[in-house]
Amino acid sequence: MKDMIKLMNEMSDAVASAKDKNSAEKAKTKLEEIDKKFKDVADRAKKLKEPTKEQEKALQEKFKDDLQNAEKKMQDASTKLKPDVALIIAPAMVKIQKTLEEVKPGGPK
Repeated sequence: MKDMIKLMNEMSDAVASAKDKNSAEKAKTKLEEIDKKFKDVADRAKKLKEPTKEQEKALQEKFKDDLQNAEKKMQDASTKLKPDVALIIAPAMVKIQKTLEEVKPGGPK
């Protein structure tokens, strides 16, 4: 969970750095690297024993504020994107979204 939140913050930073075409291309490359890191974290998580409902609840509670802050940071960065910049980074963001859907509990296997 901690690694996922760290990557979400890196993703937000990459999105926020996209101000023009040049910086958007760099952000896209960074986002593609982050997607690979999300996949690595997911692979490590698959090797772990499934947490009990109590453990899952404890993890959610422990990281609740960090997760909410990371989500807000991502939302803020996304809403500040210029449309032409958003188009450049969109393919990388879609890849990350697909990766996250695959790794979340109950997602496709």
